Amino acid sequence: MYGDEQGARVAITTEEREKPDQSEEIIPVHIVGGEKQHGEETADQGDVYLEQLRRLQAEFVNYKRRIEQERADFAAQGKRQLLQALLPVLDDFDGLLAYHGQGDRAVASGLRQVAEKLQRVLRDSGLERFGQAGERFDPELHEAVAVEPCAPEQEGVLLAVWQPGYKADGRVLRAAKVKVGRAGREGEM
Repeated sequence: MYGDEQGARVAITTEEREKPDQSEEIIPVHIVGGEKQHGEETADQGDVYLEQLRRLQAEFVNYKRRIEQERADFAAQGKRQLLQALLPVLDDFDGLLAYHGQGDRAVASGLRQVAEKLQRVLRDSGLERFGQAGERFDPELHEAVAVEPCAPEQEGVLLAVWQPGYKADGRVLRAAKVKVGRAGREGEM
């Protein structure tokens, strides 16, 4: 019956028990020495499809991760932009408090309360203030707007802070504007 060595086509139903209405799938079978052997092409093609499916699944998982990361990055960027836009308001409150601290106590007290509330909200949103006299100068965090001669042990130390710096999410939103001590004479700088 299977003496034809050219090959034969055998009808095989793959889902015969589940869906009897489906048409039969034809799979080529090669006959060698009286035994049936499924074509290597079919097995190889199945492996190829399976590998493609696995790659597509991995690509989709990576795509979902990338989209979630981008969404989180956009949200963090928006928050940083808002915080950066509010920095001049904080500076104005600091200036008002310094000015009104010398005059009417009720106005100064009210301004101080508003400023503290604003600072608390911003701090809870991830805003960090930095730059105080006595800290070591860090060019990543501080902008030296002035240099002043000092004793050797004060070299590289912030002598004054004219405008505080701010960070959010580990990124510098604004460098602190500072005066730095430098050992030596004023003309050598």
